[in-house]
Order: sequence, then C-alpha cells, then structure tokens
Amino acid sequence: MKRLIQNILALSFWALILNPNHASAQAQKAEKTYSDTTVVEFFPNGMPYVISTYNSEGKLDGPKMEFRQTGSITYLENYKNGVLEGQSLKISNRGKVTEKSNYVNGQLEGEYMKYYGTGTKQESSYFKNGLREGKTIWYFTNNNMSTAMNYSAGQLAGEAKTYYQEGAIKTVFNYEENLREGLFREFYESGKIKEEGEYQKDLKTGKWITYDEDGNVIKTEKYKKGELR
Repeated sequence: MKRLIQNILALSFWALILNPNHASAQAQKAEKTYSDTTVVEFFPNGMPYVISTYNSEGKLDGPKMEFRQTGSITYLENYKNGVLEGQSLKISNRGKVTEKSNYVNGQLEGEYMKYYGTGTKQESSYFKNGLREGKTIWYFTNNNMSTAMNYSAGQLAGEAKTYYQEGAIKTVFNYEENLREGLFREFYESGKIKEEGEYQKDLKTGKWITYDEDGNVIKTEKYKKGELR
C-alpha cells in the first residue's frame, strides 16, 4: 500500500507539471506506440483523466491511474509488460477503497476484497489462476455475514449458508459442480426449522416439508425432477 501511495503522488506530480496542450496531443495519438514514457490524457477542464506508463517495448509497465473530472482518483492498476500485475485499487469519490485485488500475469490471484461506500466489508474472497477458490463471504452493511459459499476451481462446491441480518442462520445447503445437491434446510430467525427437503442436480426431489414456528407441519409437497407431483 505504501508503494502504491508513492506511485500516486509521483504520477500526479507529473500530470500537474506537464503542458496540458502537449499531453492532449499525445492522447489523440494513442494508437501510436510509446517507449519509456508517461502519457497523460486530460478532461476538457484541464484535469488529468488517465496517466499511463510504458516500457521500451511500448507496453504498459508500472502504475496506471484513472481520475474523475474533480481530480480524485478512481482506479489504480499496476502493469508488467502489458498485463496486470500486483495490487489494483478502486476508490470512491470520498477517497475510500471500494475494491482491492491482486493480479499475477493478468489473472486474479489471492485475496479479493470489496467494500461498501462506508468502508465496511461487502465481499471477501480468494482467487487462484483467475478463478474463485475456497470460501467467499458476502456481508450486510452492519458487517454481519449475509452469504457464505465454497468454491473449487471457480465452481460452487460444498456447504453454503445464508444468514439473517442480525446473524442467525437462514438456510443451509450444498453444491456439487455448481448445482444444489442433497439436503436443504431453511430456518426461522429464532433458529427453528421452517422448511426442509432435498435437491438432486439443482432440482427439488422427494418430500419437502414446511413447518410453523411451533414445529407443526403446515405443508407437505412431493417433487420429481423439480416438478410438483
């Protein structure tokens, strides 16, 4: 993060001291190959829009920044020989990070975080070779979990849970190869069972039972391949 801040300050400095007319002319010739240079594009109001750095082969190399017309930064990415490499940030107009990710050879790798405008977590996940791997958690604005899913090579696999906003478990079920499979259970916020049944290849199957909060059966349905019998 410290290095990224240093990159922001350095590139912003060059954006301010470059001649806007000259930089705009460069931007209009963006189809040309640049070598060992920093290219700055400007909004009509004279504020920098994009700052990009190129290596001797004319490929993006180093930090690339994108701004709003007000001058605040919106994206900060890092490139190596033309592909995304290292940490990337998306920043709100209030200066808060709303997305934080990491790239290796152009693919998402490692921890990925997404935040609400208030700064609280919205999503936390992990990527491997550009695909979700392991547990992904989504959050309510009060920082409690809303959904927890498990992934294997980008596909939903294993136990999944959803939650009520105050923290109680709402549903528990399983995935196999991106399809719901096996027992499904839904609960009242009190923790008592509300509904239960089974899925087979993402389709309801067999007996599904619905209960009231006192545990009494209020509905029983039978399914075959997702169709009510």
